[in-house]
Amino acid sequence: MIVGLAFAANAIFNFLIALLVAKFLGPAEYGRFAIAWAGAVLAVRIIAALEHSGARFSSAYPPGDERVQGLLQELRAFSPTQQFYDEAATVLVGGVSYARVSAIPQILADATTPKRRGRR
Repeated sequence: MIVGLAFAANAIFNFLIALLVAKFLGPAEYGRFAIAWAGAVLAVRIIAALEHSGARFSSAYPPGDERVQGLLQELRAFSPTQQFYDEAATVLVGGVSYARVSAIPQILADATTPKRRGRR
């Protein structure tokens, strides 16, 4: 009931503001105002839809702590020493996308392969 009253009050308030703006603006200015207002409303609606779809599909992915544990287990299996694991874990947890967990061995190999310097 209260939500319905709040919705009705909001609609009436928006209608009264639109009448006041239309009274003080000419037809051309009011047209530009209406287009700008519609653009702002559309942007808010798109953001709200994205928020709702993100909430709907977020249950399809494991929680963040499980993804981090999987990432660290992959790293532990690949690491030759404890120091290598500690340093790589610090870098990877801070910067690698969790969707690329399968690419960790290649990322580490690229990071640890010495680069040739000098002229060819």
